[in-house]
Amino acid sequence: MSVKIFDKKEQASGNFNNGEILEKKPIGFPQDGGELKPYSNLFYWADAWTPVSRSTIGLHPHQGFEICSFVIEGSIKHFDSQQNKWIELKKGEMLKLLDLEMEYLMQKKF
Repeated sequence: MSVKIFDKKEQASGNFNNGEILEKKPIGFPQDGGELKPYSNLFYWADAWTPVSRSTIGLHPHQGFEICSFVIEGSIKHFDSQQNKWIELKKGEMLKLLDLEMEYLMQKKF
C-alpha cells in the first residue's frame, strides 16, 4: 500500500463569511475542485483560518452529518444555541457536533 501526500497547491482553496475566513480543502465539496475526492463517510475536510483578528459566522444548521473541529493554533468560540452561550476551544481541544446535538470533549487533548 502506498501513501500519497497532497501538497497545498493540489488542494482546493476557498473562503467564506465574506472572505474573512480562508481555507485549504484536502477534501472539498464536488464543486470545489481539488485532486482528492470524498472517501467513505469523510466528504469534506478543510483547514480554515482568519487573517483578521476575528470573524463571526451567523447561526446555521448542521443536519444529517457530524462535524469535528480541532484547534491547531489559537482559539475559537462556538455559540451553543441549546445552552445559549459561547464555548471557547483552545489549542489542542476539539468539538464534535452530532446532528443538532453537541458533545464537548473540551478536556481531551488530541
